[in-house]
Amino acid sequence: MSGTKETAIRRSVRQDARQRLAPLLPVLSDLQQRSEQSRSSAADSPQRVLEEAIQALRAELRRFATTGTTRATMLEGVRTADACLSRISAAMADAPTLAQLGAVQAKIQGLIDGERTGDVEDARASTSRLIDHARRAEALRGEAEAAVAAIRRMLATAGGAATTTPSAPGSRTVAGELHERLVDAARNTVETEAALAKADPESLRLGGFAADMHAGAIESARKSLATGDVDGAANHADSARSMRVAAEGRSAEVRQQIEMRDELAAHLASTLEKRNYDQCQAYLQPGSGGDERPLVIYAHNPSGTAHVRLTLALDGGMTVEIDGVADGEEEICIDVLEAFKQAVEESGDEFVVRDAGRATRFIERPRTKTRQREQEREHRR
Repeated sequence: MSGTKETAIRRSVRQDARQRLAPLLPVLSDLQQRSEQSRSSAADSPQRVLEEAIQALRAELRRFATTGTTRATMLEGVRTADACLSRISAAMADAPTLAQLGAVQAKIQGLIDGERTGDVEDARASTSRLIDHARRAEALRGEAEAAVAAIRRMLATAGGAATTTPSAPGSRTVAGELHERLVDAARNTVETEAALAKADPESLRLGGFAADMHAGAIESARKSLATGDVDGAANHADSARSMRVAAEGRSAEVRQQIEMRDELAAHLASTLEKRNYDQCQAYLQPGSGGDERPLVIYAHNPSGTAHVRLTLALDGGMTVEIDGVADGEEEICIDVLEAFKQAVEESGDEFVVRDAGRATRFIERPRTKTRQREQEREHRR
């Protein structure tokens, strides 16, 4: 063996955009479709409907002539609804509009196509935040609908409640129902989040999902609900959701990396086969994990020398091992590396040799001669 050569693939801006941003496009498209469907199925936004329901509840409250227990519990119901509205409105305010979703999709596609310039990491981070806000707003839509239904029920039975004596068993039932329904709606949100985290464990594992931390947030949300703390439960559910959404995004990016690595592997294998190597063999490096493990390509040379084994990692790192090269014949290795360099550059990426092993002196030799010629020209001047 002529020594292991440590090399790397340095992505071009377009390829980097494809790797990091392309996985976000189907998510944005799905959010856009969901947003359009919710708009067509509802006459108004959830927070607007909830706000109108609260206003109607306040108007009914002003009709009460007494200041007894019934009015107090109705006032408590208004305060509970106000708190719900405040939380939902804040989430809805952060939710992206259809226009924003469309603009982000166009920007990402432009970066991938090379028609736009910009920082890929900034675009990825800002889009991930946008997706997180959209998912949170979706989760709260059910709570808003439950709150509206409960308030309308209170309004429908307000007349009966107004005539109830403070000591009557049902005097607190109507007002308390609002809080109970909000707790139930929040519980549904929490349990839905818990179920989503178990729906595709392999995908989440690929994204580095912290299952224990997510489960801890869910348990904290359940404890909050047990004490009637809807806001506390919402905060824990938000934390759990953000963990899952981030893991889903990372998983999609890893899958994109796997696809691009496999494309590169096929291209390098084709390069070797065009140089009269036997058909290449490819397999994943043994060890834990799945398709994210390093991919190994082995190419046998019928001449009996310079057999090649490549190991490609997802982060762009690549080791090149060339067997059967006698001492002093390392230029064969340089020839193979040059072929890889040309193949990689055809896709717009850069092939970087970090350590050429025994063949280093054959890389340095042309550089030394070039420096000597430059020095001679300077001396003649």
